[in-house]
Amino acid sequence: CPTASPAPSSPPPSPPPPTSSLLERICDCAIQSGLCDQTCNAMFTSDSVSPECQSLYAEGVCNSSPVIGFNTLYRDACTACPTASPAPSGPPGSCYVFLQGCNQIVQNNKWVRDFWGEENRQSGVDRLTCEKTRRRSFQTWCRMDILGGAVTMHFNAPNLAPTSPAGSCYFYLTHCPLQAAITSNTWIRDHWGEANRQSGSDRIVCEKTRRTGFATWCGTPFAAVTMHFNVLNSIPPALTSPSRSCYI
Repeated sequence: CPTASPAPSSPPPSPPPPTSSLLERICDCAIQSGLCDQTCNAMFTSDSVSPECQSLYAEGVCNSSPVIGFNTLYRDACTACPTASPAPSGPPGSCYVFLQGCNQIVQNNKWVRDFWGEENRQSGVDRLTCEKTRRRSFQTWCRMDILGGAVTMHFNAPNLAPTSPAGSCYFYLTHCPLQAAITSNTWIRDHWGEANRQSGSDRIVCEKTRRTGFATWCGTPFAAVTMHFNVLNSIPPALTSPSRSCYI
């Protein structure tokens, strides 16, 4: 009788997929779900993510060797994510915010103008207010210290106030809802105030009284109105010679 052939051996088990493959699949899910500009945990909290992608998220994060950090932006980990849109370059005197992973009813992953901050906190005329104060406000509002996420601010500096003529008063409005014909985000000379309230010769009238008047006239908070005063030419010092002389 012929010798029996040996029983076929079972194939070796397939090696586990490499870590990079898992990261690539997680990145594919992030791109398909529009999460490139959000942090890692958005894969689990977003309603637009499929259960399969959420399982990949758990596999990639909830183990001893995570392939992506909990607070890492997908854009920073996934080279296939499309390039983010640049911040708007205008108008002058504006502040924009780019929110990633905010749980409030607000647009994420898109540059949005900070109209409230411009009208109430002068974020359109003060760079520190836009880039630091308002950034902290958005972080608190979105509870990013607990839920993760990121805030990026962009400031477009206002046009410099005119420095002439001497004895003039200018106003700058970020918004003027009650006066549709008025131009916002530009310096305008206060001709009426100079002729009727002496705003061109009195700094307090220009910077305080007229500011209150414009806020009331426009129906805006004081922070939406910025004033600029150009002082009158000062009197030159009197001559000291010749002796026994009188000047006027």
